[in-house]
Amino acid sequence: MPGGGRWYRLNPLLMDWLKNPVMAGYTDRMLAASRWFGSRNQFPEELRYSLLAGDTEEVIRIASEGSEALLLGQDTASLLRLRKSLPAHLLERSPRLRIVYSWVHAIGGQFRQAQALIDGMSKENYQEYEARICALKAFIMRGEGQVAPALEMADRALAGGGSSPQGQLVTQMVRASALCASGRFPEAREANRAASRLAREAGDFGSEALAVYAHARIELGKGALKHAEQLLRTGLDTAVLEMARPARIGEARLQLNLVLVLWHQGRYAEADRLLVACGRHAEQARDLGLLLAMAIRVLICRSQGRLEDAFVWIGRAERIMHTWQVDESLYVPVLEALKASCWLAQNQLESVAQALVKLQPYRDAGCVPELFPMMPGLLDCLQVRLDLARGETVKARETLANTRKRYNEAIPWGVDLHMRLLDAILISEDKGVVAGQKKLISVISEAEKEHFISPFAELKRELDELMQKAYGQLPETPFRAALGQLFDITGEVLPALLAEPISEREQGVLGLIAKGLSNQAIADQLHISLHTVKTHARRINAKLEVRSRTQAIVRARELGLL
Repeated sequence: MPGGGRWYRLNPLLMDWLKNPVMAGYTDRMLAASRWFGSRNQFPEELRYSLLAGDTEEVIRIASEGSEALLLGQDTASLLRLRKSLPAHLLERSPRLRIVYSWVHAIGGQFRQAQALIDGMSKENYQEYEARICALKAFIMRGEGQVAPALEMADRALAGGGSSPQGQLVTQMVRASALCASGRFPEAREANRAASRLAREAGDFGSEALAVYAHARIELGKGALKHAEQLLRTGLDTAVLEMARPARIGEARLQLNLVLVLWHQGRYAEADRLLVACGRHAEQARDLGLLLAMAIRVLICRSQGRLEDAFVWIGRAERIMHTWQVDESLYVPVLEALKASCWLAQNQLESVAQALVKLQPYRDAGCVPELFPMMPGLLDCLQVRLDLARGETVKARETLANTRKRYNEAIPWGVDLHMRLLDAILISEDKGVVAGQKKLISVISEAEKEHFISPFAELKRELDELMQKAYGQLPETPFRAALGQLFDITGEVLPALLAEPISEREQGVLGLIAKGLSNQAIADQLHISLHTVKTHARRINAKLEVRSRTQAIVRARELGLL
């Protein structure tokens, strides 16, 4: 029965007849079915029917000829089901089959099992397949968040030769991801171009989808949300032509990253609709990207104040990852960080502190997860936010400065926005509200270019007071309207901010003027001379461009200084 596109499924009656062991020729039938699927590049089904035939040599031949074909097929769920039916002696006899299932476990986030299969190979086999094993190790290291070692191992795999085109393709994508995480975007784009060329030569949509996914991740790292969305939608439009076949990881990743773009831009209704489809798609393909889907669910619930729902999604993600036997190092830090973010919204500061203690070894290791490249910086931002909530501004400032120093210039754009927003809050504490407003408005003007609103949603609690005062200074744009909706503000556009900010001492004098105190009363309360009070009052009037106390009070209220 043709399923449309390039995938086929056997008629159920034919399948029953094929599998009937009582009838003569059972082995021949299974082998015929295996070869039929093989001729259509359906690697999991080809392997499955050869296993049913019980023909060890044929199983080894298939594994030897198509060890990286699963990277094109991307049907991880089928291959993991087949793994349970593989006789142990087959893995002993076929190093290529070991490599196949090392890839399967690695793609499924089971890095320890993948590494165990490689480690169990003889020295001779290891040397024979060294390039393939290096490619696999690079993939595992990148999945674990080890950026520099992954890049080094990927370069070694490509330099050694001996990898199939599919192996080279994945290795180039590992390089692109590692270079992107290092902030080396031009080099990352070159690696991605090499992967795209290999995908086109393979003539397989699954590979092309993965290459588009890798390109979109680079654009996301640079903060180019609009370009990333264009790439992802084009890739998904192509996918419509080949929908009638098993779920593939490449398509799931395209959908998930489009959801990520929608989340960053605050388009929650669109993100929610797409999450239903791509979450199911990722689950069918047994794609680790399902963790990203559930993380976005949590973030949407959190931004909408539905914290109970957020914790439900965290619990569900925990159960699925445990059932899938995914390495804890991949999902536990992500879920702990999400819990900490939700606890912060509930002002449960002790719970946040405990979560950050749990995450400290992970932060010290400097891991940058492939699915969550912004996570290390956001964990540092969580620490800054906890310090601010506790009133420890000096400690918050130190953490922020150390984070910037560690990143150097390779800071992801989204993390940079978070840090600049926190900087605006700290400036407001140090140099006064006007200085904080100026910093906030400069960040808003940058974020507006890509409608990057997710940092404002995440830091809504901390930014609320400053945003209320700065909102009137923003020009009327769709981004301003979106911020107004997020922070529940309405207001007219006001004149530009002061050319010279009001100092902390002047702010104190201004506050007492607004209370109606005379110059002498202000001098007595602040323990300064009458002459000093008059000097502050003149400077305040000059900065506010007014001539009287009454005008100064009105103007200061317009600017949110009172």
